[in-house]
Amino acid sequence: MEKNIFFIEENDLTQESYHLLNKKIVNILESITDAFFAIDQKWQFSYVNRQAEHLLQKTREELLGKKFWEELPEFGNSVFYKKTQQVVKSGVSANFEMFCLEFNKKWFEVRLYPSKDGLAIYFQDITQRKEIERRKDEFISIASHELKTPLTSAKAYIQILQKYAEKTQENISREYLGRVNEQLIKLTNIVNNVLDVSRIKAGNLTLNEELFNINDLIKELVKDFKTVEKKYKFVVKGKIKEVVLADKDRVSQVIINLISNAIKYSSKSKKIIISFFSDKENVIVSVKDFGMGISKENQEKIFDRFYRINESRRLPGLGLGLYISSEIVRYFGGKLWVKSAEKKGSTFYFTLPRVQKFFKGIIGQEEKIEDLKKYE
Repeated sequence: MEKNIFFIEENDLTQESYHLLNKKIVNILESITDAFFAIDQKWQFSYVNRQAEHLLQKTREELLGKKFWEELPEFGNSVFYKKTQQVVKSGVSANFEMFCLEFNKKWFEVRLYPSKDGLAIYFQDITQRKEIERRKDEFISIASHELKTPLTSAKAYIQILQKYAEKTQENISREYLGRVNEQLIKLTNIVNNVLDVSRIKAGNLTLNEELFNINDLIKELVKDFKTVEKKYKFVVKGKIKEVVLADKDRVSQVIINLISNAIKYSSKSKKIIISFFSDKENVIVSVKDFGMGISKENQEKIFDRFYRINESRRLPGLGLGLYISSEIVRYFGGKLWVKSAEKKGSTFYFTLPRVQKFFKGIIGQEEKIEDLKKYE
């Protein structure tokens, strides 16, 4: 009899029911399109379905009772190895994507489920899906680049017409040209966001490092919002001495996105709180609104590209801002997350490492250390 890997205790059922139930489970596992295999606590194969035989290019007779790492040593220094070790140690399941040179250069979605008896592993072939995504990203990138040139030209001509209308004091023309320019700015922002996503995916997003004062940056940005969004009350809390080593323009982009979202998703409440403080490790910035809030099930998904919750689909946007912001923050060693409850508002936080962490024990940073002294 095959070793019980399905976590059903034989003494909980009659012997006949036990064998019947296990037979049904085996039939299900043999019929699925995913490659499935199970490994016991000694890292030995305890079950292998037909799809796994095809994937691993070995029969179950060759694998059962054998150690995984001995039969497939090429996985010994891979993402798969690291993930399986983490899952066994933590007891928490994991889901990740993996490119396998060993399996005909294919992409797989891998799911790991730990138990007291070992590890259950699913491999799903997602090569076709990844190729569709690649083509879609390539099309978006090309289309965005093609749009950017005529947009730049259109903005230049609008600015010329605005100057002419101002000179001739044609008020109606100035008003309409102002509206056209606003729409062009919105369209340009959309194109820039799409281009940023393409660059992030390709690993080509340009990010610079400079020292700057986060207090001054936030106050400057909030001042700009107060000028435009006069219906809203912006409350700024906090004061920190630390400066930040990051791309000032990109950090501005993150803060602007969070404040813009707070305005967009809290039309009934007109109060927004921007806070900043520091701990031993990081500088922390938060933006709090009192709007529609986000359900728990959506709080992780909102950082995926193009993801939008159902309640927000009537509002403008592509669902790219939080994805781009999280990637920018992550690049500089920080993280972005949210605390929220439906109909009670949301607070978005992001961290950036305290600047001292970049210099502690590092030789060859004299120039930046001298810059740092200017802020002390």
